[in-house]
Amino acid sequence: MHTVNQELNVPPHDLEAEKALLGCVLLNPRVLDDLDGLRPADFYWQRHGKLFEHLVAMCEGRKAIDSLLLVEQLKAHGDLEAVGGVAYIAELMGCVPYAHHAAYYARIVREKAKKRGLVELGHTACRMAYDDGTSVEQAIDATENALLRLGSDATEHKPFSAAEAAAEARRVLEEARYRDGTLGLPTGLATYDAYYGGLFAGELIVVAARTSIGKTSLALQIATHNAMAGRLVYFASCEMAASELLLRSACSLAGIPLQAVRSGRASDAEHDRVEEALRQLSGSALVIDDRPELSVATIRRETRRLVRKGLRLVVVDYLQIITPPDRKLQRYEQIGDMTRQLKSLARDLGVPVLVLAQLSRAAEAAEEPKLSHLRESGSIEQDADVVLLLHRPEEGIEADGDAWAADMIVGKNRNGPVGRLRLDWDAAVMQFRVHLSTF
Repeated sequence: MHTVNQELNVPPHDLEAEKALLGCVLLNPRVLDDLDGLRPADFYWQRHGKLFEHLVAMCEGRKAIDSLLLVEQLKAHGDLEAVGGVAYIAELMGCVPYAHHAAYYARIVREKAKKRGLVELGHTACRMAYDDGTSVEQAIDATENALLRLGSDATEHKPFSAAEAAAEARRVLEEARYRDGTLGLPTGLATYDAYYGGLFAGELIVVAARTSIGKTSLALQIATHNAMAGRLVYFASCEMAASELLLRSACSLAGIPLQAVRSGRASDAEHDRVEEALRQLSGSALVIDDRPELSVATIRRETRRLVRKGLRLVVVDYLQIITPPDRKLQRYEQIGDMTRQLKSLARDLGVPVLVLAQLSRAAEAAEEPKLSHLRESGSIEQDADVVLLLHRPEEGIEADGDAWAADMIVGKNRNGPVGRLRLDWDAAVMQFRVHLSTF
């Protein structure tokens, strides 16, 4: 039968399972409670989808259901003949002796519907491939997104009861009580980790600053701190090559100025120290993706593969130079689409997603950066769970006789307090450290 269907190009379906499912509902309407998520469009035969639609409408309208009442419902909406008339409804009643197997038949109907979706997805991908007006990247992104939606089963995720939610909250509470250190993923900035808890799974954390302030250095510092501890980190670098990032990180780890190495002024002993740092980094759990045009779809594809290997952190450097999914949209719409996708990625993967972002030129004239200085700020501010604003004036910052190099302003924190940390900047090795009098 499968061979015949393939030769005739008949989409995957099982009419007997569809009839049996409808028969189960007519025998015992309560089974509809077990079919949450099944849609009329999941039925191959249109008349079956129409019948299921009316049965669900009767159930939601708190109407009694049997074959006679269904006939009256269909008559009232002029659909009786379209579904085969009274004779076909009677036939459905005789399809199954018991209603107990409704969920089993529903699984068959869903599976066939997904296979038909896969076939249609293939046709759509072919049409886009032949369309000269669609770029290869757009076609791949659209196909991957559609495949992810097809592969995720929304019917498997149901609302939590208060008891179920409380059990999960209790697990987190116990972990927080007995864990040695921060509950979230550590940043390596001890004061931030102790006060704010680190970087939390499922959250979108945005680090924003003007150019040459140290965004990449801070992100790389956080990434290598975790990767050296054996936590798998994916670093999407839209601006620097992987070898550049690793050399910079090795110099920081060895305490040797990068400029000394690049200018040839480093001694043999210093070169040896950098080489040893590179050896340590090569054994770390750091994955760097430095392809020229990185899109959110590419990042999603790579991180979904890594999550099976224990992915713990995603870093994106940086938001405004990620390749947008649709180049025809206005810039603010492109940014909004990407931040929503990155927030969704954090939730789907269950890991923190740390994204670097550029501040507008208005921040240069201001005394210190604000959320409103985020370029295309509306969507970034809305989707981010945490926004960290780096502020590092050339002359440093002074107060009460104390001096430090930079402020890390916690401008938004959806699940905690806002505030700021004082940071020192070691320009030679390009690293931030918490200032002693940070609070």
